[in-house]
Amino acid sequence: MRVAGFFAAFALLIGPAAIAQMRGRDGQDCDVLKKQAVQLSSKEALDIALHKGIPTPDKAYPESKISWTVLVTQDGLIDCVLDNSPAESWGRLHLMLTSAKALEAWRFKPYVSDGKKRPFITKLTFFDDGKEVTLE
Repeated sequence: MRVAGFFAAFALLIGPAAIAQMRGRDGQDCDVLKKQAVQLSSKEALDIALHKGIPTPDKAYPESKISWTVLVTQDGLIDCVLDNSPAESWGRLHLMLTSAKALEAWRFKPYVSDGKKRPFITKLTFFDDGKEVTLE
């Protein structure tokens, strides 16, 4: 019964967030932003990151990994987030929750192309080895 209650509570927590991803935090339509976005590699995005939120490691569930696709506005704020893979284990579930929260703190230098600030899309992968969480 406890496990069922946990999953019911979890569904309530992530349900509105999943629906909210149709619109980003500043109200922009994520699909419109995606069409305007420039594709950057993870390395390119990490090179222009001003602030990176990193979750704390989980010693109970090491070897967890999660990849996020993020849409970043022309002002350098993450506006829309999409989990690229399911949380099939307790470790991934923990990392999914903590890394999603950590992404709220991320800030980037505005990406400039042809003299204009542009939104961009990139993939950020968190890996938790039980001692530290790193980015791949």
